[in-house]
Amino acid sequence: MNNGVIGLIIRIDVAYRLFLEYTYKPEKKNWYLITYQQWIDMPDGTRESQDLKIPEEGESIDEFSYQKYLCPEESFKTK
Repeated sequence: MNNGVIGLIIRIDVAYRLFLEYTYKPEKKNWYLITYQQWIDMPDGTRESQDLKIPEEGESIDEFSYQKYLCPEESFKTK
């Protein structure tokens, strides 16, 4: 936790990671996802990152599940 933000780094394999940040929304009395990125460490030592889509209705920390991020077929399906 840093400056009122919960940050998670999920290592999928040696080179692939996901980065998630949650911030507290007082009006909803819960923490909500504000950043969803993938990081790929390249063989030359550089890192590529890409912002991934956050559901329009938002995602609370109560909905967090490692399975969703470790199993891509479960990741943020559009409704």
